[in-house]
Amino acid sequence: MTPHTLAGSQASVACALPVVTAAMRYKQRFFICQLDFAVGEDALALAPSVSTGDIFNAIRISTTESFGDVGMGRITSSLAVKYYSPVTRLFVVRGPFAAESELHAAIALVRTCRKQSVAFRTLQICGSLRVLRQSLRYWHTTATTALRRSLDKDDVELDEAFFGALEAELGDAG
Repeated sequence: MTPHTLAGSQASVACALPVVTAAMRYKQRFFICQLDFAVGEDALALAPSVSTGDIFNAIRISTTESFGDVGMGRITSSLAVKYYSPVTRLFVVRGPFAAESELHAAIALVRTCRKQSVAFRTLQICGSLRVLRQSLRYWHTTATTALRRSLDKDDVELDEAFFGALEAELGDAG
């Protein structure tokens, strides 16, 4: 083979191969969700006992039950629970773009986590980290505001109950 022919055959092979650059990105979706415990459960006591691993296992089990092993393989290839706040009970799940609807359904179908009756509520789906940061800031503000209001309301109800009992006690004594 002559050097000219060799270079020509290598050039044709090089053109047939796809070019992979550093700019290729993997499309992902980020789900901002909230963990809700069953009615009557003490959320403030149970929320700190839940971890990101527990949430991941609950979603993985739900995926397997709903979509079988193939669905589980498709979704859990890039599934990760990236964040969990026990105070606001917000968590972030990262999943593949191609299986967005299946993952959304699997999250909604979770019924137990650490043998506790729970519900995972999807608040928002984000397509980039920039939007995720902005949205997570908004949902944290909303959740902490609601938490403060409920604590203030509970304090008022507690004070009214206390004063009602005190008046009843003083009324019986006098």
